[in-house]
Amino acid sequence: MALAGEELTEKIDQLVDQQVTRMEPIKRGKNSCVFKIDCGDEVYVAKHFFQHESDPRDRLNVEFNSLSFLWQHGVRNIPQPLTSDTESGLALYEYVQGEPVSRDEISKNDIEAAVSFLGELDTLKAEAWNENLPNASEACFSIPEIVKNIKLRLRRFENVTAPHEFMTALNHFLKDKFRPTFGEIICWCEQSCIDHGAACDAVLPLQYRTLSPSDFGFHNALRTSTNSIVFVDFEYFGWDDPAKVASDFLLHPGMELSKNHQTFFLDQFQQRFDFIPDLTWRVELLRLLFGLKWCMIFLNEFLPVDAARRNFTTNSPMITEEKLAAQLYKAHTMLRRIQDDYEGQFAGRHS
Repeated sequence: MALAGEELTEKIDQLVDQQVTRMEPIKRGKNSCVFKIDCGDEVYVAKHFFQHESDPRDRLNVEFNSLSFLWQHGVRNIPQPLTSDTESGLALYEYVQGEPVSRDEISKNDIEAAVSFLGELDTLKAEAWNENLPNASEACFSIPEIVKNIKLRLRRFENVTAPHEFMTALNHFLKDKFRPTFGEIICWCEQSCIDHGAACDAVLPLQYRTLSPSDFGFHNALRTSTNSIVFVDFEYFGWDDPAKVASDFLLHPGMELSKNHQTFFLDQFQQRFDFIPDLTWRVELLRLLFGLKWCMIFLNEFLPVDAARRNFTTNSPMITEEKLAAQLYKAHTMLRRIQDDYEGQFAGRHS
């Protein structure tokens, strides 16, 4: 149910149950629109979620229920959830006064705060089992699951349409660049498992899984006036593989951590999750596969559902040629990064 104009305003009025004096858009992401709601003495955040028949993920209830669970168990560096309305796709949260975390200002203290937060989530596993929390969005607990996910994403590009020059460029990238690298890395992962004495199709045991926002990093965080970090956006929250959590934190294009910060994060993360066998090796292995998945994510702009999502969040269903070119460039850049990691660091070491 997509709301706009007076209908959206009326629904937010009902949700707040106060006199709204001002409603200001503060963020338009790919899956939601976020508004600052001023009620005089009180300020809130209202989040309106994108919903589409081709994307069945229940982002609103996943985020609201997850934040409610965390808040009830004492986690405080998150926004407090207040109320929600599934039918209208709206949720109301505490307004956090803060600024986006600048890439240039990320410090070791910030990275320690991020790892500490992940560690705090991990301590709630027993309570989470009782609450029957879901898996994180697209959580994969074995190598075959990850490979299957990437293949499914690849298949979505078989019938897409775009201006001729971009279809030519897209098909060239997928056929001549991506697929050969994907096949080579799959073979290397299988051989690495054999060399390591591990089953390639092994499923990560329940006791080694953790709770994660999934889309986790400083791109989804605010820095308060006291220099503390508040983490936001939990619409993909759930049970996840710690190696995936680490991989996405390192790979996410919204952060671009320096090499020193990447190394520091890995050191801190491995110390916090040192009870997980072979974690260092698994992060090295899975980071290659999740990097390939990121290539596919960048190319989502070519898919019809993303046109509907853009129309919801920006009121502009048309995608520009510049945007297509930019996303192709990002996919090429990520693929080169994964190829460099594979060829320069891993292939020689484990061959």
